[in-house]
Amino acid sequence: MPLNKNALIRIKFLDEILTGGRKYGFDELLDRLNEHLSERGISEGVSERTLRNDIAFLREHFGAPLEYDRNSKSYHYSDPEFSAFNQELTVEALEAILKATDILRPFRGLSTTDMLYNILNSASKASEIGYKFIVFPYLEIDHNPLYKGLRWMSTLYNAIENNKKVWIDYDSFTGEWDFESIVRPYYLKEYNNRWFLIGKVEDVDESFWTIPLDRINIVKILDDVYLPEEKNEFTKKFNEIIGVTYIDENPLQEIKLFFRDPATKYVLTKPLHPSQKILEQKESSVLLRIQVRENYELLQSILQYVPNVKVVEPIELHWKLMDMLKEGLEFMKKPVEK
Repeated sequence: MPLNKNALIRIKFLDEILTGGRKYGFDELLDRLNEHLSERGISEGVSERTLRNDIAFLREHFGAPLEYDRNSKSYHYSDPEFSAFNQELTVEALEAILKATDILRPFRGLSTTDMLYNILNSASKASEIGYKFIVFPYLEIDHNPLYKGLRWMSTLYNAIENNKKVWIDYDSFTGEWDFESIVRPYYLKEYNNRWFLIGKVEDVDESFWTIPLDRINIVKILDDVYLPEEKNEFTKKFNEIIGVTYIDENPLQEIKLFFRDPATKYVLTKPLHPSQKILEQKESSVLLRIQVRENYELLQSILQYVPNVKVVEPIELHWKLMDMLKEGLEFMKKPVEK
């Protein structure tokens, strides 16, 4: 279970007051914890169930020697010297963290990522590891460091994490979908080396908007919040598409695709969509089924396998791709105008 900010504050405070071996009754722990949260401006109180979960988390994830004395009906650390947040990292542990963190290199610029890098750099300086493990040239994620939209990543991530609405000034490439409005941001998604914000634009409609970050001019986080449950609707709907474009009027449909070698091996090892199922497989071909809503990314995903793919059903999609291929062929035949 990942810790959010409030949970981390609770766990850290419990560890602080238990370090030293003093005993606390359950109600006393609950009162002390709620008092501490109130002092930090957190108005939402902690329930008995939450405290029991925090106690279990300390035991399971930090190995805390947190014991319950049935005679005194109290909790205490059996080792008074134990502190979950005051343990030195071993060389092996720090090396493993640094290697894992190296995967986050494309996301430098996010405040949380930069903070983690700074902490780890400080930790590595103070250890025998030094700097030799800070850079690992063995793994690279396809990433464009010059991509303009990266400047908004940290702001939008923080807004989504805290369920805050944002004010956005946005210019589309065509000018048809330009807007300056309040947006309820739900999700950030990368597709084809481009980042998109998924959310709803207030005062426009209740459909999901896919907003390329590189077309955003201004982002301001507002004090207004939205219900976190709204994100559940997004998760369900976006499981029904390839890519990032969700079109309400396009129904969820079953699409049957026939592939021949050499495309067969590629599409089997890298499925088009999580719904992909094999209907019939032969030595050099395969008939597949996916269940998605039609969008631009679906068409591109199929066209990348031309001339080794055929749409079997629905027939309307078959002819749409045929028309696109014919139009492309005619264009290829024409000389480039000078």
